[in-house]
Amino acid sequence: MPLRYGLKFDRAAYAEQLLRHAETLGAEFSQEAGSAHLHVDCAPSQALPGWQDGRLQIASGADLPGLEWQVLANAARRLCGLSAGLGNCDEEAREYTRLALQEEARITDMRALLNNDKPAATANPALRRKIDLFTACGRIPTEDFEVFAPHEWLAALIARGLEPRRYDRMAETLPEGELMQWLTRLRDQIARITGKEVSA
Repeated sequence: MPLRYGLKFDRAAYAEQLLRHAETLGAEFSQEAGSAHLHVDCAPSQALPGWQDGRLQIASGADLPGLEWQVLANAARRLCGLSAGLGNCDEEAREYTRLALQEEARITDMRALLNNDKPAATANPALRRKIDLFTACGRIPTEDFEVFAPHEWLAALIARGLEPRRYDRMAETLPEGELMQWLTRLRDQIARITGKEVSA
């Protein structure tokens, strides 16, 4: 039961916008083949994401609408944080690749949850851990590198028919008045967006 939601980008316009933004940051572009210090490959590919031989391969999230922008922004942040220049330093490239592969693994987890006929039967260890803990007590465990926020995992898990057998005991630590105020605001927001009243 594939779920489709989110934003869809005009690839050509998006690429043009990124080029213009890069120029404002001082990037120089050349039409000569092989003259660039760094190549960024955002095209769909079977290659694993990473940084090798002056080329960045970006994780593919094209089948999860709205994810492409985040993946590219993550790649830019990793590159800027790890490298003072565009040279291919082996240590920096290895760390970039390690983080990129972790990102790809989290995308694979979400893809498996949304697209598998029986997500609860997955053999994927990280996704299995999420499903098992969530269905046990409502908690959503995080991995070392997360792409999706807890509320995105929550929406996807519930959308696939997975529900916890009991609530998270940490909920009992919230002051009841504060919790009721938050639930009232949430109910009002849903009513404004949908135009329908939500029962308490």
